[in-house]
Amino acid sequence: MKRKSIEITFIFGLITLVQLISQIVLVRIFGASLEYDSFLAAVALPSVLVTVIYGTLSDTFMPLYASQADKDKNKFVSAIISSLLPFLLISSTILFVSVSIFGILFGFGGTLLFTNSLPLFQFMIWTLPFAGMATVFGSLHYFHKKFTRFPLAQLLGAISSLAITLALYKYIGAWSLAIGFLVNILAQFILILPSEKIKIALPNPNIFLPLLLSWLPLIISSFAVRSDTLLMRAFGSSLGEGQLVYLNLVTKMYSLGSGIVTIGIQVLLLPTLLDRFVHHQYTEAKKLVLKTKIVGILLSVGTSLAIMVLGPITIKYLFVGGKFTESDFASVSELFPVFLIPSFAWGLNAIFFQPLIALRKTWSLGVVNVLSLAVAWLTTQILFTQDSGVSAIAIGLSILLFGGIIGSELLWQIYQRKLSH
Repeated sequence: MKRKSIEITFIFGLITLVQLISQIVLVRIFGASLEYDSFLAAVALPSVLVTVIYGTLSDTFMPLYASQADKDKNKFVSAIISSLLPFLLISSTILFVSVSIFGILFGFGGTLLFTNSLPLFQFMIWTLPFAGMATVFGSLHYFHKKFTRFPLAQLLGAISSLAITLALYKYIGAWSLAIGFLVNILAQFILILPSEKIKIALPNPNIFLPLLLSWLPLIISSFAVRSDTLLMRAFGSSLGEGQLVYLNLVTKMYSLGSGIVTIGIQVLLLPTLLDRFVHHQYTEAKKLVLKTKIVGILLSVGTSLAIMVLGPITIKYLFVGGKFTESDFASVSELFPVFLIPSFAWGLNAIFFQPLIALRKTWSLGVVNVLSLAVAWLTTQILFTQDSGVSAIAIGLSILLFGGIIGSELLWQIYQRKLSH
């Protein structure tokens, strides 16, 4: 497990490096401009939905796939893929109500941010069906202990996205970013296709309904906890031109750093726990959970502290240039201490959630995260009315992230006692 964790962490380290290079290039090209602000607003919801699909469909699919031990697993996979075809309908529905969605998040009509962002959002929402199918195929590789295939596909997807953006930005501006986002997901889908032939048939209710019932609470839970991006950009959009770029830089550095040092644990923990529970190795499972949480906390806190010190230096020497000025650097540097506390939690969510997912306590987890989101959004709204600005966003993020972690830990303490009996 340690060796595999190191391999996965290394690959995701390369992905993070590509993302960092992408951030440097894009910030230098677009600067703290309305054009880049518009893309960041437009990509907020599609990126959250793709992240939710990646994080929840895999966690739902693997336990159901594992239960097919004495059955035809190829037919099961075919039925699951067929069940994802309604994602096309979901994308169409979101497209139909996109004006209302954007009105809730960024204010109805009138503003240039709203006008520029809406078409980009409507284009990128079509990534959802491909993200769903890529997740199922990636989960198959994870289940069969091929832990590096999906991360490698994600690495190549990130590289292809950057290449497309660099090739097109001079001609179509922010649209090159939207096309790059779509190409990223398409590339992952193509590269992760299994060697076995997958048949597409009519969705099977006997398979689709159990998947939906298991998946729905995870979707709700993950969407709530992943709404940190929506919260930040919805409230940050009212702070003035360029503020979304500044917020994105700081929070990206914190979240990528904390996430990368714990990604190996996140990928391996769920399949390992499922294996322990299948073989009734409950004592070993509880020890594994405790150990991974302690290691995860130490890694996340240490990484966040290092980023708070090194982040401004990194931005000064790598990001300043082109359309990103010294004045922009000064504005970004002031935000690193503000977002230190929520940064501790970005790499820990999955580690604290997965023991409950392995026990299929997803509805309880969903309630915890939805309550955390509601309290966080309301608190941020109240603080914003008192002109707290960026501090209000940081406090809201802290409530959202730590509320989910603390609530899931309390649930785990309750459920783990039952395992002893």
